[in-house]
This record gives sequence, structure tokens and C-alpha cells, in this order.
Amino acid sequence: DMVALLLVEQALVPKENIYVVTADSYEKLVKEQLPDLTDSQARNEITAAKASLEAVLDAPVVSFAYPYGAYGDREVDYVRDAGYRFGIGTVNGPLSLWRDYFRIRRITIFPGTRPLEFWKKTCGYYLRYCKFKGKDFK
Repeated sequence: DMVALLLVEQALVPKENIYVVTADSYEKLVKEQLPDLTDSQARNEITAAKASLEAVLDAPVVSFAYPYGAYGDREVDYVRDAGYRFGIGTVNGPLSLWRDYFRIRRITIFPGTRPLEFWKKTCGYYLRYCKFKGKDFK
């Protein structure tokens, strides 16, 4: 979507003053989640996101953030084929990072997260709890 791309460009100007630690690639061109798209739509979403961000950042984009954490084997293959080095979900994926760099788990901490909630999400048991509760796509 050109509007999203223009907003990204505005946020990055001037480039000399920006220090990019990480830029996860995902620019949604359609409204459905990746697993609901056809093969060609999903592949296009993934490759177009990388190309458009690299053009704006003038730097390689190495990680892909699966929208809403929704992905399957097909999406992992497309992300790998597009040249990304990492794929990042939400609470889904293996418990150990080294097992699969294209199914990395990420825990969201919001600005309003209270100390107890922060501790629960970072103490090491939260991901096991999520897996127990069935919040896992793999």
C-alpha cells in the first residue's frame, strides 16, 4: 500500500539521524492473514515487503515478522526463499531459539504493562504456559 510506504519514508527522514537497530519486514498489501492467502499471494506479500523496506532503508532487511503471529510451514518456506535470515512470530514456535530461526517466539510488552505482568512474561515460564494453553501453531 503506497500510503503505508509513504508513512515509513516520512518516519525515516532524515536518514543521517536514524540509527536502525532492527526493522522487521512486513508490509500488508491485502487484509487476510498469510495462511489464508493463495500460494502466489503469500509469496508476493513476503517478497514485496522485503523489497519495499530495503528500498526505503537502503539497507538489507534480514527478519520477517509474521503478521498476528500466524504462519505455517508454507510461510516459513517463503520467508526463507525470499532471503530473510529470521522469521519472528508471537508465542508460537519452539521453546528454544536455536531450534528454528524461522519460528522465533516474541513476547509483546506494552507501555502499560504492570510490574507483575512484566515479570510473568519474562520469567521463563510464560512461553511454556502459552504452549500448554494451545497458543502454538506448530
